[in-house]
Amino acid sequence: MSALKMTSEARSLIQDIPSLKQVRGPLWNAALSDAMVIRHHHGESLDPRPMTNDHFSIVIAGGMAVRIGCDDGRVFNTHKVRAGEMCVLSLTMLANQPIKVSDVVAEGDLVLIRIPARYLDALMAESKAFRDFALASMTSCFVRMVDLVTEVAFVRLPQRIEKTLYELSETTGQNVLRITHQDIANDLGSSREVISRLLKAMERDGRLKLGRGAITLYPQFKEAYRERQHSAAGNSN
Repeated sequence: MSALKMTSEARSLIQDIPSLKQVRGPLWNAALSDAMVIRHHHGESLDPRPMTNDHFSIVIAGGMAVRIGCDDGRVFNTHKVRAGEMCVLSLTMLANQPIKVSDVVAEGDLVLIRIPARYLDALMAESKAFRDFALASMTSCFVRMVDLVTEVAFVRLPQRIEKTLYELSETTGQNVLRITHQDIANDLGSSREVISRLLKAMERDGRLKLGRGAITLYPQFKEAYRERQHSAAGNSN
């Protein structure tokens, strides 16, 4: 992990996020001047325990997977924060709400900024663009958590594995994914043995290749996934 004071380069990264390009003014400039840039490599843990309630975070690149632990020892993802979104977990901590988070993991090469909490209320009050950005981030988090509940209840596990691999490939920009079977099990709240069996079936079908600590997606994997999504969207209309 690396952290540094906001620079002109980091300011230009902010401008690459369409929803933040409209946020302007002295208050926003001051907030950026006091912000810190945080970088994590793919798979690195952002241990939530030392996090404090003195800042809120915005993801610039990559993503974050928020995990909770069960009493039986299993760990699974509750939601993900994508590039161009505010971290709802940091807002929860600012509100002094109890949280049950065991880990936060970087997906792709994560770049985020941490802005001192003292700017949040003023930005929400003075900037409609910032307020819209924050509300959109919270809405996205809520929608994805509802989608997660729906998937667990109604979507078969092989399809959930495909979605996990596809989204990770899109986030990292890579077809060779540095992910283990246990990582996927954590992501989906399943067991490593079940995930391994289903992945081997996909390998036999010629859609991907399994390696030590890595999974390679073949072009037909993504093509088939996109076709199914397009077909599902058409059937729902």
